[in-house]
Amino acid sequence: MITKDKTWINKESGEPVLILRVAKTYVTYQNAQGDIGSKHPMIFLQDFEEQGE
Repeated sequence: MITKDKTWINKESGEPVLILRVAKTYVTYQNAQGDIGSKHPMIFLQDFEEQGE
């Protein structure tokens, strides 16, 4: 489950991102460089995996 303040890992780059906000239609996240991104939760789950899995 995607929850605020959790760290997820980009499957392609291995880069960690911090979840800033979770809503029904989007997930907002920030990478280590401070860049903020937003994706639909279904797309987010395809591109990222929960840290520690």
